[in-house]
Amino acid sequence: WREIKPWEFTELSLDTPRNIDKYFCKPRFFNDELEIYSSAKWIIEKLSRKYPIVFVSSGYTPNLILKKSWLSKHFPYAEFIGVDLEHHEDKSSVDLEGYLFVDDVAKNLQTSNATWKICYGEVYPWNEEWDGVRCEHWVEIYQEVRGLEGKV
Repeated sequence: WREIKPWEFTELSLDTPRNIDKYFCKPRFFNDELEIYSSAKWIIEKLSRKYPIVFVSSGYTPNLILKKSWLSKHFPYAEFIGVDLEHHEDKSSVDLEGYLFVDDVAKNLQTSNATWKICYGEVYPWNEEWDGVRCEHWVEIYQEVRGLEGKV
C-alpha cells in the first residue's frame, strides 16, 4: 500500500476501480489490514485529555459503519461523524467552527469552516495545491496543537 500514489489506484491493473473501492467496505480491511499511523494513537490519546476528539470521515454506508466500529475500538473516547458520499462530495457539511481540522485532502480543508486547518501527510495529487500548514508526522501535529494552546 505504501507504493500506491494516485487516489484512483491506477497502479492496480488486475481489478476495476469499482471492485477496489468495494474492498474498503469489507470487514477484512478493518480487521486484518488497517494500521494506525506511527505515533498517532498515543498523540491522539494525549490530546484527548485536553480537547474533544472527533473523527470526521467520508465514505459510503457500509464503509462508514465499519469505520465507526473500528474507531470505537481503538479510540473509545472519540466521537465519530460519518459523511455519506451518496449525499455529500466533501466534509463541508460538518460544522467545525472552533475546531482544528486535520485532513489529507486539500478540498476537504478548503471547503471546511474549521478555524484551524492542517494538511496531513506527504504531498500527493489530491493535496498538492494546499498552501497552509502541512504536517507529515503526528509529532508535528502535536507540536502545532501545542503552539495553538489557548486559542483552540
